[in-house]
Amino acid sequence: MVGRDGVRRGGRALLTVPQGAVRVDPAGIAMSLAAGCCFGVYTVAAKLLTGRGVGMAAAVSVTLLEGGAALLPWTIAALPALAEPRAAVLVGWLGVAATAAAYMCFVTGLGRVSAATAGTLSLVEPLVAVVLAVLVLGEPMPLPVVAGTVLLLGGLAVVSLPRTLPRTFRRPDRYDDVNATGAVKVEATTGERP
Repeated sequence: MVGRDGVRRGGRALLTVPQGAVRVDPAGIAMSLAAGCCFGVYTVAAKLLTGRGVGMAAAVSVTLLEGGAALLPWTIAALPALAEPRAAVLVGWLGVAATAAAYMCFVTGLGRVSAATAGTLSLVEPLVAVVLAVLVLGEPMPLPVVAGTVLLLGGLAVVSLPRTLPRTFRRPDRYDDVNATGAVKVEATTGERP
């Protein structure tokens, strides 16, 4: 089985494979990297909120409303085009299913798994986009896209499978009948939870 390092190396190699008339746009790459970083920060911030008893339905609603308000200047300029029936139906679908429902599923999952696992598993999104681009839009699927899809599936499998590390490499439990970690010691001596 390919390990995480193998998946990472394979992904990096695919990014350097030249393709026919492909033009690399540095601004597009920079914006994509910035978007990825923003989503990483969102994931960790949402995980912090889930641990503080914040109602995640309200938190998602507020963050989406704030994001919509920030984009209002571009929205106003595009209102005539968005008012066309076909565009209105598509925008309605994008708002309800692809955004609101997707974010609610994501933050609900954050309450059950680590931020790292949720962020990694959200990489199923580009896989769905590839499949839909081929099936719905009729886009071709060149070899680098096929290879990237296989690598993404491999990476998702690697993080989804339970780890079976030897006992010496496992993180110690909070209390293992002999030793207590610092968190348990603080709780036992002060009565406070860290």
